Amino acid sequence: MSERWNVELTGAAVSALRTLAREEQARVAVRIDHLAEAGLPPGLRAHADETGVCSVPAGDQDLMCLEVPKESRIFILTLRSEQAPARPTVTRLIRHALPRWFTEGMGGIGMGSMKQDLRFALRALRRSPGFAATAVLTLALGIGATAAIFSVANGVLLSPLPYADSDEIVTVWSSWSNFPDKTWMSVPKFQYYYQNNSAFQDMAIYGTGSVSFTAVDNPERVGAAAVTPNLFSVLGVQPVVGRVFTWEEAQDSISPILIGYEVWQRRFNGDPGIVGRSVEIGGNMFPVIGVLPGGFVLPNDFGSPNVSEVYFPQYVDLDTPAQVPFGGGNHGNYGVARLKEGHTATSGLADLEKILDRLRAEGVFTEERNFHPRVYAVMDDILGTARGTIFVLLGAVGFVLLIACGNVANLLLSRSEVRMKEVAVRVAMGAGRGRILRQLFTESLVMAGLAGAIGLGLAYAGVGALLAIDPDAVPRSASISLDGTVVMFTLLVSALTAAVFGVIPALRVSRGSGGSTLQEGGRDGRRGRRSSRMQGLLVASQMAMAVILLTGSGLMIKTFISLLSIDPGFGATNVLAMRVTASSGGYSDGEAVAGFYEELLRRVRDVPGVKSAGAARLLPLASQMGDSGFRPAWYQPEPNESTQADWQYATSGYIETMGIPLVEGRTFDERDVRDGQTVVMINEHLARRYWGEDSPLGSEVLAFGADTAVVVGVVGDVSHNGITMEVKDRYYLAHAQVLRTGNMRAMTLTVAAQADANRLIEPIRREIRSLDPSMPISDIQTVDDVLSASVAQPRFAMVLLGTFSGLALILAVVGIYGVLAYTVSQRIREIGIRLALGAETGQVIGLVVRQGMLMALASVAVGTGAAWFMTDLYAGAVIRGDGPGRDDVRICPSPFHGRGLVGLLASRGPCGQGEAR
Repeated sequence: MSERWNVELTGAAVSALRTLAREEQARVAVRIDHLAEAGLPPGLRAHADETGVCSVPAGDQDLMCLEVPKESRIFILTLRSEQAPARPTVTRLIRHALPRWFTEGMGGIGMGSMKQDLRFALRALRRSPGFAATAVLTLALGIGATAAIFSVANGVLLSPLPYADSDEIVTVWSSWSNFPDKTWMSVPKFQYYYQNNSAFQDMAIYGTGSVSFTAVDNPERVGAAAVTPNLFSVLGVQPVVGRVFTWEEAQDSISPILIGYEVWQRRFNGDPGIVGRSVEIGGNMFPVIGVLPGGFVLPNDFGSPNVSEVYFPQYVDLDTPAQVPFGGGNHGNYGVARLKEGHTATSGLADLEKILDRLRAEGVFTEERNFHPRVYAVMDDILGTARGTIFVLLGAVGFVLLIACGNVANLLLSRSEVRMKEVAVRVAMGAGRGRILRQLFTESLVMAGLAGAIGLGLAYAGVGALLAIDPDAVPRSASISLDGTVVMFTLLVSALTAAVFGVIPALRVSRGSGGSTLQEGGRDGRRGRRSSRMQGLLVASQMAMAVILLTGSGLMIKTFISLLSIDPGFGATNVLAMRVTASSGGYSDGEAVAGFYEELLRRVRDVPGVKSAGAARLLPLASQMGDSGFRPAWYQPEPNESTQADWQYATSGYIETMGIPLVEGRTFDERDVRDGQTVVMINEHLARRYWGEDSPLGSEVLAFGADTAVVVGVVGDVSHNGITMEVKDRYYLAHAQVLRTGNMRAMTLTVAAQADANRLIEPIRREIRSLDPSMPISDIQTVDDVLSASVAQPRFAMVLLGTFSGLALILAVVGIYGVLAYTVSQRIREIGIRLALGAETGQVIGLVVRQGMLMALASVAVGTGAAWFMTDLYAGAVIRGDGPGRDDVRICPSPFHGRGLVGLLASRGPCGQGEAR
């Protein structure tokens, strides 16, 4: 009679047995009886590992058994089911195991257990420093990049605007039926809207420009705005010192002013006594009545390099019934309104359309000059395409984080082969599955915590790098910082990444404990193959995401190259530009202003290193240009035909300095004096429109109202309002012959240098101060800088997408390498047999390479298909944007619209078609 064996069940085995159905319990009982009678089958003993644990089939269950022959004992450690789905599931782990871990950690024995888990996790990572460093740094890159981009999203999209209840505020614009792009609003239309609308609580307008503090000891040019006195109540803003305007003060000949917080600190050291004092602006004295709060910016000043810091009151009669002139009047103001309860931007637009229907019925607008209102939520108008760009970058960095998590998950899956035996011993000692899961998850949390800490440091450096790329690439960049919200977000991301990369390996290790470990190394290799498939799936997903990012990055690079290839119409290399303004206090009339600029140009041209110099009213790509009436004296326009053209003042030398080609005739020179024949230059576009192939030289034209002038030259077309803007008709007036003194005072001085243009700043500054010590200089920049700024947003997106896609590709390649290395290690026995049977080394290498290539090609195919679909979404988000925005491509029509992402960049502000400003 055979020897009888003592079979004992651990607590874990008893618990597992109780969960089985009666039929399964019966089958397990039969197997236990067999074990008691005959012990372990000899064939299974051969598969026992160094711990003596092997797996004994019992119906659908495997009994994890440990045999002690000397004592004739068999310990059944636990039960495992090969067919049943893995339990606990991810959901169950999160809902049960994780809360239990924290619950036990509240105190007493649980606190000690939690400390024990942490100590064990740290020891486990110290035992594998290479693994720990690789995993932590990989995660840190993903977490740091995510935190950096989230800080941008938090500052730009989530931070509140400096207005009370900003979701109730809308901006109001105008457009033409034949030019459907947003532009300014006229005062008569504002009056009419104000008096007849039913959607707004209140409505205000403002216009922007610049003024000069002309104190001799500290001259300075700053942005300024003329605002209706109710603007600040519409925006919900109160001064920190003093008060706002009254409507009566807006009618005074010497009106009071408000100043911004920043200029108050910069020029007046934050002195509260500034209220009631007068300051010198433009050679005149203005009393200060209040200081606006820090961070306040007018809606149209977000992203502008010339933010308004001085505010003047603008009077508009809102009581007398509005009389809208034919054509709507002079359009030169920005509109803003606060919605009534229950109204939205859409309902406000519908309300204004009904109001304008009355004016259309009265014949105020011709068919060609038919106006339409535009109404936008203020946040949408400020952000424009920046919102879509940031969402795209968030998606891209999310891919990078997922790829990083996939790499760490693959590392843990590979490491799980080593951990199986360790876990088997712990199970043999009575550890339950939940306890093992908790320990493994603690290790994941420790790695994620370390990665999060390093990631915060990387994010801090990354935010600085993002702003260094171009602080004006996105609006509201001043709000971007690594604040408490970003820190909390980083901690949350760290915890989530621990769940993402730690769950699958933890479940696999906990399920594969005990005797199942031996089956991994057996001839069938079922679980080994399953592990390889899981790792292959992770890598394939990583590679597909990397392909999507690379596609978007390539498209963005192509867009940027296309933008750089656009000819702006001028070739100003080593050209310095600066804004200069002749004050009304020092230069009382047009002749004095013209004399000042003539003398200034004479002195600047004598500075060593200067090739040429000139001046113009507005610098291309750095300002917005309006239009005015222009046509040949002999031309009779058709009904409803527009004869508008952009207008520009220029001095002699400007065309040559800016490198604008002279097509025919001459440029302005010393012959074009104030009392001489009024002359103009026109661009090629305008010449072709009216003269076709004939020469326009000597033709009389009606320009700037009813003034008669003679065409003396034809110059090349210039992009002004935006690099991708369509070319418009344009004419140039000689600065010395300008009759409207106010428009000719502020000019941009352009100076071509023989070498580095920046070396001319101080010599030119000295010449200006010697000529007029009270004259401020502002907007000092090279024309190359202006060109660079014109493509700031697409460059910003290109650099970041390129960085993320490169990082994603590196991580994906590392993932493929790791999977192949693991697969080869699992197939060492097979490879040895192949070589023993005569296989060539090249054939074996080809076998491995083929596996990697198939994995990569499948990933590229899936990623390319997804990229094809997501590129359309990407282009829609970046080009079209989620709102009108000052950088929305739909603001201004472009010949490049629809060609990839070239239309990403458009004008800053309205395209402008209306009367001269």
